[in-house]
Amino acid sequence: MFRLCLPFLAAALALGAQQYTLGVGVYPGDPQQNFAPTFRVDGATYRNLALHRAAYQSSSYDYNLTAQLVTDGIVETKLPRWVVVSSSEHGVLVKHERENVLDHNWTTSADLRGTDVWVDIGFLGGSAARKWTGWTWTLRRLRRTTRSGA
Repeated sequence: MFRLCLPFLAAALALGAQQYTLGVGVYPGDPQQNFAPTFRVDGATYRNLALHRAAYQSSSYDYNLTAQLVTDGIVETKLPRWVVVSSSEHGVLVKHERENVLDHNWTTSADLRGTDVWVDIGFLGGSAARKWTGWTWTLRRLRRTTRSGA
């Protein structure tokens, strides 16, 4: 048993004795000969570190707040615009349903059942209120079909 443990003990002691690095940011020689770049705070100018580089993200509130917008070089200090849609049947709609009312696609819709129904659309964010010229709505009444002979 001792012969079996001896090589493992020697290997463990040898691995612990070696130091491969001095640590992050520690120059291994004379500090006067260190010409590596250093960080400094520049409060006068704005520098986009992600400019023209690949950007990745895991999720976002909507499709207007995505990672590649950081890399385009446009400097904006105001919040972007976003849409919040609520209905009398479902409350605040989730991301994949909230633009169904506004997308001008005849295959997507917001189904509302009942006699006293409503849809509330809110455009939030941005610098100033948008000027709207009008709305065009298409409303369809859904009919319930019944089977006979069932």
